[in-house]
Amino acid sequence: SAGAGRAEASALLSRLGGSVLRSPQVSVTRTAEVARVQVSGVAPAVVPFLRLPATTVAYGPVERFRGDR
Repeated sequence: SAGAGRAEASALLSRLGGSVLRSPQVSVTRTAEVARVQVSGVAPAVVPFLRLPATTVAYGPVERFRGDR
């Protein structure tokens, strides 16, 4: 479910702490065919006062059981 995907992504970000992404936001959408997860936030600064946004998206087909085969 979309809620389970959001919870898993949020749990992973919590385990990683703020070292990978600051102010993370997780967006999950799911249709009958495709699941999509987008994670956005701010990359840790390597140059003082430089805030760079970071976004990544992962998507793939939803597995379905078809009893007619």
